[in-house]
Amino acid sequence: MDQFFKRAWRTRNSNARKPVSAQALAIISLFIVALPASAVLIDIDMGEAKNFTVLANTYNSGGDSSIVHGNVIAKTYASTGNGSTINGDYRSGDVLTLGDGGLITGNAESKGAGNVGANATVEKTFVAGGVGTMGDSATVKNFISGGASTIGAKGTVTGDWQVDGLATKSASAYSAGSPMATAIGYLQDRATSHEADILNATTKLETAKAALTAMGPGTILSSTYTTDGVLFAGVYSAPSWSTTDTGTGVVIELDAQGDKDAQWIFNIDDILAFGANTNVVMIGLDLTPGVKNNQQVFWNVRTKGPGGYASIGANANIIGTIIAEDYIKVGAGATVYGASPDSGNCGGVYSTTSYVSVGAGAIIGSEGCATGSTEVDPEGPGVIEPIPEPMTYTMLLAGLGLMGFVSRRRAKKAA
Repeated sequence: MDQFFKRAWRTRNSNARKPVSAQALAIISLFIVALPASAVLIDIDMGEAKNFTVLANTYNSGGDSSIVHGNVIAKTYASTGNGSTINGDYRSGDVLTLGDGGLITGNAESKGAGNVGANATVEKTFVAGGVGTMGDSATVKNFISGGASTIGAKGTVTGDWQVDGLATKSASAYSAGSPMATAIGYLQDRATSHEADILNATTKLETAKAALTAMGPGTILSSTYTTDGVLFAGVYSAPSWSTTDTGTGVVIELDAQGDKDAQWIFNIDDILAFGANTNVVMIGLDLTPGVKNNQQVFWNVRTKGPGGYASIGANANIIGTIIAEDYIKVGAGATVYGASPDSGNCGGVYSTTSYVSVGAGAIIGSEGCATGSTEVDPEGPGVIEPIPEPMTYTMLLAGLGLMGFVSRRRAKKAA
């Protein structure tokens, strides 16, 4: 038997003559109602949203040492803390800031100004729609800006450097070549792509939310969980649902009962709040060699403001995909991961109208899940024209002066 029922059985035997509390009856009735639901309930099509692990329809912020496995996109500004990692692309509809010592394994793109902090790394292309700045000892492959461009001391650009304004490079910095003019139309193409991608992904999320909601209320959950429990595959709902921090944390076990396609859908009308140290884990997987598990867990927070948000307490450990109408806050040290990463169910957090914040040391997504970073063409469709660096202008003027002097002497001799 499951550990929960073993504990319940021991409690029953040791308290055989004691009356059963109302809380115990509620818990027992919950499990009776939840026994067992249908295996495959509905095919949820996330569409373009599956290209991202974090999607915010306003801003996105990441705390120090936070990690996201997959692409991140924000409709407005985006920033990550010091020592943070995004294993994918980081895309902002406004200003983008990568903290000191941060790492982007894909592209970093902003429609506005962009800043790569000191000792930070962008393994592919850094695109700033406005002014672009690289801090001391920062490293990028390609550096493209729609305004002035600066490479700090000991900064490194290993590929193309394109700028639409003044190019400034510290004497100790390195670039593989001289700065070139940003291709005509290139930045507008990138901005248009950003707008289309977030719109299409959000539309798919809204469609997915509607499909989840259409599954109905299923089993009604009590509004607050203060004790451990087991939930079998099926549809669950509550006006609002929360777990309480008990110090050691509430443990909710999702029992697949050996079903490789088991699915859990949680339709929450207003607020979803996981208390600190909550653990939502999956048990009962099919461990037969060669079997590919395809379990899915969806947390559908349906109502927009003043509630309609999701919050995950510090050091909580939550399995599944969270889609909220309003904002999503992930606490420090918390984790949101996929139910079956090998089948592409990598987990993630998505707000269809508001922001997503990720606390210090938090982890979003499942390691090894790739949501599709692509190389941004650093040349674009236009013609590249060389732009002298500031230190070159003096030499250029001196050269022009010398050429003029030589021309005048030749003219006098000819006369």
